Amino acid sequence: MKYRLLSILKYRALNRSLALGAGLLLLGACSGFGLYDARDAQPSGTAFENALYSEYMTQAEDEYAEFDYSRSDIFAERAVASASGNAPLPVMLENWDIPEANVDELDRARDRLTSALDASGRTKVPVSAAHAQAMFDCWVEEQEENIQPEDIAACRAAFFGAIVTVENALRPAPEPMADPVVEEAEPMALPEIEPASTHYVIYFDFNSATVSKDATHTIGDAVAATRQLKVNDMVVSAHTDRAGASSYNQDLAQKRALAVVDMVRRFGGVNLNINIENHGENQLAAKTVDGVKEGRNRRVEIFLK
Repeated sequence: MKYRLLSILKYRALNRSLALGAGLLLLGACSGFGLYDARDAQPSGTAFENALYSEYMTQAEDEYAEFDYSRSDIFAERAVASASGNAPLPVMLENWDIPEANVDELDRARDRLTSALDASGRTKVPVSAAHAQAMFDCWVEEQEENIQPEDIAACRAAFFGAIVTVENALRPAPEPMADPVVEEAEPMALPEIEPASTHYVIYFDFNSATVSKDATHTIGDAVAATRQLKVNDMVVSAHTDRAGASSYNQDLAQKRALAVVDMVRRFGGVNLNINIENHGENQLAAKTVDGVKEGRNRRVEIFLK
């Protein structure tokens, strides 16, 4: 009986040993030990390489947490290479079993990525460049598995967000705009007048403060007269008709006066002493009741003293 019990115990111990051995063999086949080496790595490369190490470590840890030890090893190996100053290039598509429908887009994305990296993306924006490369590799890995659409979409979106950031940083700064060249306007040619007058009237369209072509000639005559008569003082007296509110007409008359003064300056009358008188609708050339539109009242008069 004692001998039989001992045999049973030995049999059970042997089974446990066989099971443990098989488990170790299975674990060795799945691996996952690369992550431990990557964790011990001491990044000592460029800013890009150090950032790439962190990116690949995140992916290695994530794959390990999902028990995908072989994929974890892939990213862990790339992390170790980055930490040692030998940052790998973005993964090559021919090394992955990508669905045919997705090959073209991934191929274009890789060309876009390598162009940005080679155009000093690694040095100008190392963190964003590392993120773009890691997310491209993530996209390729998820696309090969092709079983988690949300993970594929997440890696793809992260790649495009990062590559746009890198490309924007590489664009040359716009050249500063040159200050506009302001050329001093030549005084408008003055007409010859004879005999000179000391009183001129400029008429305006209804509800307008725009100087018409005919009114421009009249203002030119007035400025020429100041020189012919050797006078330095000018009174600009502004008026409206009685259509509209009194306060509105007061503002309109002021705008008409300023428009005339501006034209006087353009004709070269910059040294004249100009006094503006704003009468609004109060001094009518043609008497009307309130509310009537009357062209003879919509005027600015110029007096030379």
